[in-house]
Amino acid sequence: MRLISMSYINVPEFNEPFKWVYRIRGYVGVLDSLAKSNDVISIDQINYSGVHFVNGVQHYFFNNGKRVTYFPRRLHKLLREWKPDVVIVHGMHFPLQIIQLRLYLGKDVKIIVQNHADRIPRFHKKLFLKVADKFIDAYFFTSGIMAKEWIGQGLINKEEKVKEIMMGSSVFEPMDRYEAMQKTRVEETRNFLWVGRLDANKDPVTLVKAFIDFSESHANAKLYVIYQSNELLNEIKDLIHNSGNRAVQLVGKVAHDDIQLWINSVDYIISTSHYEAFGLSIVEAMSCGCIPIVTNIPSFQKITGLSSGILFEPGNVNDLVCALKEVINKDIVQERERTLQQFNNHLSFDAIANSITVAVQSL
Repeated sequence: MRLISMSYINVPEFNEPFKWVYRIRGYVGVLDSLAKSNDVISIDQINYSGVHFVNGVQHYFFNNGKRVTYFPRRLHKLLREWKPDVVIVHGMHFPLQIIQLRLYLGKDVKIIVQNHADRIPRFHKKLFLKVADKFIDAYFFTSGIMAKEWIGQGLINKEEKVKEIMMGSSVFEPMDRYEAMQKTRVEETRNFLWVGRLDANKDPVTLVKAFIDFSESHANAKLYVIYQSNELLNEIKDLIHNSGNRAVQLVGKVAHDDIQLWINSVDYIISTSHYEAFGLSIVEAMSCGCIPIVTNIPSFQKITGLSSGILFEPGNVNDLVCALKEVINKDIVQERERTLQQFNNHLSFDAIANSITVAVQSL
């Protein structure tokens, strides 16, 4: 099978191909796994032109000089010359381009669109989406529940077109816990980690309120908060200061590669998000055996398989406190093993590649 992965978005701020491949390695790993038994081409639109083979994948760098091209004739001609069996288009907001893609490739090529936290557009673009749907064979969503609104508004005309496929996985691995803790200076107690933006969707306010309550009866527990933005920082600091509680440690910004050290230093990963299209930080934590305590939303239901960690109601402080108390009383060795098993069987690069292969064969 010849499979082409592509996006219609050009990223002109990147001009070094290997740095770009490294940046998107959480998805490229899926292509690497697919390339073990398929001919895989990745079209990468950055400020560079050329071809490089990396782990069996042909990365074709295509520089069109524009952020988005509405009539990408040169690109579509290239695809036609390569005679693909399957084309995966990243992002739901390119109906005009997909209509043209079908005209160039003909009816026998399978066109699949992968959802990337895409929201339903307004006005005239919906009309184009409805037309483009006639030319699309399947859609990849992290969870089928996330596609229901698209189906309900007639933008996807058949529920059978929706396939549950993760968009990427973790490049992190378990490492020596003592070595990681030496670098992060995390103490030898029951430790929790939260990673995200300090915004309303990520909801760090619910996190801190619940953990302060929880720590009153679990004095050795510590929460480490890694944050990439400051929107609610003052409110969080006030909550911590007014409580007089030292269980919550504000770490601040951490480089992505260094988060692996933090994940391997703690026992549990928490997410208080109200919405996530994917949830990469949770997948990364689970790949190292970190036990998830996450909101009961469709993407996290899929990631945990409802079998590892524990879920709680978004925005509900009391429910999170109960979840923390419940999970800390569970056998941590068994929970780690269950988490790693869920990752290896359903969330790893090989597992996702296998799911894609099965999905394509079903079309």
